[in-house]
Amino acid sequence: FFRGVLFSVSRMSAPAIVVLIFSLVCVILTAVACGLELWSVYIPTGSTTEYQIGFWKACTETEPMDKVCANMPDAGGLECQGFITSGKVFSILTPVLYFILLVQTFILLRTKTPVYASFRWGMVFVSCQAVIYNVLTWVMWFAYGEGPNCGWRNSVGFSVPLANYGPCFHIDIIAAALGALIICFVGKILMEAPARPPKPVQYEYEAPAEMGYYY
Repeated sequence: FFRGVLFSVSRMSAPAIVVLIFSLVCVILTAVACGLELWSVYIPTGSTTEYQIGFWKACTETEPMDKVCANMPDAGGLECQGFITSGKVFSILTPVLYFILLVQTFILLRTKTPVYASFRWGMVFVSCQAVIYNVLTWVMWFAYGEGPNCGWRNSVGFSVPLANYGPCFHIDIIAAALGALIICFVGKILMEAPARPPKPVQYEYEAPAEMGYYY
C-alpha cells in the first residue's frame, strides 16, 4: 500500500504533496484546539491556581494532578453567547473541512486518470471554506475575550480575564496561516489541470435520394 502511495506521489507535482502534508497538520492542530480548554489561561498573582477556559469547558487546576472542570456556562448577554456558540460551530467545521481537503488531495495523488479542473475547483472551494472557518474560530474567541460584558466567573464569583490567550488560541492562528498557504498551493494545482480532450465530432451522412429513370 505505502509503496503504491510513494510511487503515486513521485509522479505528482510538489504542490499536491505540500497540500497533503499541510492539510494533515491542520486537521491535527484544529482538532486539538477544538477539544482542549486552553483558549485562555490565567494564574492570579501570588497564587498557584490556574484557570483554563475553552469553548466547551472551564477548568480550575490547583495542583498538576488536581483539576476540576465544568461545562462552559452561558456567560454575558446574547452577544457573548453568540460569540461562544458561533465559535463552537466553526471549531467543529474547520477540522472536518481540512479532512475533506486531505481526502481530495489523496484522491488526486492516487488516481491514474487525468483529474480535470472541475474536481480541482472543488478543492479550491473546500480549502477556502476551511480557512474562513478557521479564522472565524479564533476571531470569535478574541471577540469574547475582549468583550466588555463577556467573561467567566468561578464558583466564588472571581472574574477570570480571558485576554490571557492560551496555547489553543495560538495553535488555531498557526493553523489558519498554514491554511492560507494551502490555498496558494491549491491554486497552483488548479493551474496544472489538464485540458479536456475535444469531443469527437459526429457527422451525419444522408444517402442521396434514388434517381428515377424515365423511358
